[in-house]
Amino acid sequence: MHPSAMELGKLFFDTYVMPERQTTVVDIGAQNINGSLREVCPVSVHYIGVDCVAGEGVDIVLEDAYRLPFAEQSIDIVVCSSVFEHAEFFWELFIEIIRVLKPDGLLYINVPSNGYIHRYPVDCWRFYPDAGLALVAWARRQGYAPALLESFINERPVGKAAQTPSAIWNDFVAIFVKDQCARTVHARRLLEQHGGYRNAICDNPAIAARMAESSEDMELIRRGEEALDQALTQRAQLMRLLSEQELNSALASQALDALRASTSWRITRPLRWIAGYWRCSSFLPRLLSALRRRGNVRRWLRKLLNIRREEGLVGLLRRCQAHGCDRWRSRRQSGERYSPKDIPVIRFESMAEGFVPYQKHPELDPTIRLIAFYLPQYHPFPENDAWWGKGFTEWSNVCKAQPNFVGHHQPHLPIHFGYYDLRVPEVMEEQARLAKSYGISGFNYYFYWFAGKTLMDTPLERMLANPNVDIPFCLTWANENWTRRWDGQEQDVLIAQEHGLDDSLAFIRHLVKYFKDDRYIRIEGKPLLIIYRADIIPDMAEVARHWREEIAAQGFPGLYLICAQTFGIKGPEIFGFDAAMEFPPHTTLSSPMTDQVMVSNRDFAGVVFDYEQVAENAVRATEPEYKLFRSVMLSWDNTARKQNNSHIFHNFSLLRYKQWLSANCLRVLNSDKYQGDEQLVFINAWNEWAEGTHLEPDRKYGYGYLQATHDVATNLEVRTCSRLRSCGDRRKHPLAVIVHLHYPDVWPGIQARLSSLSAVGCDLYVSVTRQDLVDEVLEAFPEAFVALVENRGRDILPFLDMLALIADLGYIVVCKIHGKKSTYRTDGDKIRDEILGALIGESEDIRRCVSRFETDQSLGMLVPKKYLLAHSKLNMKYNQAQVLALCEQLGIEYHPGVFPAGSMFWFRAEALKALGKVRDTDFSLESGLCDGTLPHAIERVLCLLVEASGYRVEAC
Repeated sequence: MHPSAMELGKLFFDTYVMPERQTTVVDIGAQNINGSLREVCPVSVHYIGVDCVAGEGVDIVLEDAYRLPFAEQSIDIVVCSSVFEHAEFFWELFIEIIRVLKPDGLLYINVPSNGYIHRYPVDCWRFYPDAGLALVAWARRQGYAPALLESFINERPVGKAAQTPSAIWNDFVAIFVKDQCARTVHARRLLEQHGGYRNAICDNPAIAARMAESSEDMELIRRGEEALDQALTQRAQLMRLLSEQELNSALASQALDALRASTSWRITRPLRWIAGYWRCSSFLPRLLSALRRRGNVRRWLRKLLNIRREEGLVGLLRRCQAHGCDRWRSRRQSGERYSPKDIPVIRFESMAEGFVPYQKHPELDPTIRLIAFYLPQYHPFPENDAWWGKGFTEWSNVCKAQPNFVGHHQPHLPIHFGYYDLRVPEVMEEQARLAKSYGISGFNYYFYWFAGKTLMDTPLERMLANPNVDIPFCLTWANENWTRRWDGQEQDVLIAQEHGLDDSLAFIRHLVKYFKDDRYIRIEGKPLLIIYRADIIPDMAEVARHWREEIAAQGFPGLYLICAQTFGIKGPEIFGFDAAMEFPPHTTLSSPMTDQVMVSNRDFAGVVFDYEQVAENAVRATEPEYKLFRSVMLSWDNTARKQNNSHIFHNFSLLRYKQWLSANCLRVLNSDKYQGDEQLVFINAWNEWAEGTHLEPDRKYGYGYLQATHDVATNLEVRTCSRLRSCGDRRKHPLAVIVHLHYPDVWPGIQARLSSLSAVGCDLYVSVTRQDLVDEVLEAFPEAFVALVENRGRDILPFLDMLALIADLGYIVVCKIHGKKSTYRTDGDKIRDEILGALIGESEDIRRCVSRFETDQSLGMLVPKKYLLAHSKLNMKYNQAQVLALCEQLGIEYHPGVFPAGSMFWFRAEALKALGKVRDTDFSLESGLCDGTLPHAIERVLCLLVEASGYRVEAC
């Protein structure tokens, strides 16, 4: 019992118990767990404690909570403190208490008006100010005539919820007399001496009501929102000040770099060196002291003279520079660290998190077909009734799920369709319509066959007979035993598989009616069939051969078999299959992060993984030699099935899902391995509600899952992708320009600059991240080679791909440019225009640059003079560690030098050949960081790489 309940209980006894009367008090819910009203009751009363369970303070154990073992009109006072909220039918208990009270008997109740959930064993109700009046009205309908003497909401105790949960609890207190005619028997009122209340109701008109329109918890929320708004306003002001300071710092750094790159600065360098060292009169004594600490002065001077004699002055300087570099590197590695959280972030994606409303879209024709897994379970059937209870469906689990930790998205509650029943034909028809309108090309239905017995096939049979379910489909045989564990383990088997050749042939013959449906998905005319666990079917390769023979006998050119990558399965060859298919969360890579969440369910023994890490690792996975159909999942979470032992992929976001899906689609689009009907990507899932992964709309994200999918599909329409063509041996000119475009609004300016190249003669290679840019580029330059790429690796990863594409085409010189915008700077457009003007401004500028390469075979790179910057503490602040690691990967030695700020330049392809050592799997998903990424590190080593390749870097 919380402290305020004890205080109010004592106040009740002090106010209403008459010492001169023999009083019998019944305490309902009397077990002393953390306090009992027996402790504050006057010693003169006869106190009877009753409860539903035995324990300290319990005199009578009730068999029925709604049947008190007392005669009518036999009790003087009944007290119920923290009881009514746990009574499922508290109104029945109220009437039973009224029955046993004497005509002038009193009922005292204290229940929460708000506050935390406390189950003993259930917590059902909270009471608002008018609850006492409602109970009186209910009793009068049952033939009694009680009166409410007083009620009120007690003020919240002082304290913090984290330390004391009762600190956010407001008590509702009400005192009743059984017969309204006995009001005057009890002359005193608790409110006459208690001041901390609001929303009072009292038969004494002198008592102030102190009415409030909102409850205490709403007041807390309002005050919290006001404080949050103030904090956000202050944060926005501080962020603006910080941005201004960073901009000023960047401008000052840029001016300083320009000064240090000037001719006058280089000429006066000896003077500064002399002034710096000779300004201090103690220079010579300090030098001699340092030499003595390191050993004999003459020995060190002799060593320097020997190096000068053997290697010359250049060798001596190189030795000194290398020594300084080693000390600098050691100092940087052991010195101050910078967190990526300190780096400014720009918005690079229009996809918003949170609830997304429905949008009506025209039907798409995407090049890459998106196939969503579909669970046909949402309908009752006899086996489920027998195993799980009458009427059981997945919805029974979904709606009862609860969060296991702070920020855990549970339960997942459906909108649009609600808790649908797949026996209703309109449900599957609407699902097909909605899916197609958002870019889904088909459903992959799970099929359940157990040695000749099928389960959950009623929706499939009805779909087959209903042409209005207008969406392509294929099947996945979920060919493992059906157990109570739902995870592929073999404990407590409900219905078992009996794998064998005869059963397999019966299975494939049963599927022929599905294969012959015009909607069935085929690859080169072959029906596509996925096997969930190919490893548990004996002689799978032989079974596959029989299946293909059987299907060929039915008039098909064959059967296209795919093995799901589950339970250690990798390639398809061992099974005689055509391809494999990813099946996340199987084979996903993520370290548990359970210790990083604030667990709220004390019984939770499951595991929490990081969805963001899973998406990152999936995008960076290497392509195997065999055919592998890529798959993505949404926020997989089986809490609905295993509340306390669930596996949860936390940190889901629509952005990361969209990036993962886009990367998979573009991997297929740009690969020669997947052509025509094989251009498929799978999504887990359309409606796996109990596993927390569903494209169907829910209350948190609305139609966001579908909208993210639609955005990706829209970028891959056939009408645009058909215009993309392979490179091949397509060199037509001795020069080439590589362009990367992400922002559509910068294209007109770049297009105008590129027009000057026509007079010189250049082949154009353009990478874009949006399909509308494909059309715009080809409209202006029909002969250009255009590649549609994912937004990853900024301009650098697309550049590396293009460089590999043209490496053997023999171009004399190549120009690299991109639609640099630098939205975090006010001068971003100016920087881009200045660089483009210096590189491809006019035809004469281009000829002048090219001529320098033709006449100087040692020239490897030309960079606009203003943007050939020296490495500095500022521009290496967040990049040092990656630069050192990158140099090691490229096999070059790091030393402070220069780099092409903005990464736009003319170059000789041979000078950057070593960039081929950088793999696309090295690049992370785009996060909008303004600095500190691999592309920033590559930019800073480009000139070092040119020099290490035996070429020079000059300014233009």
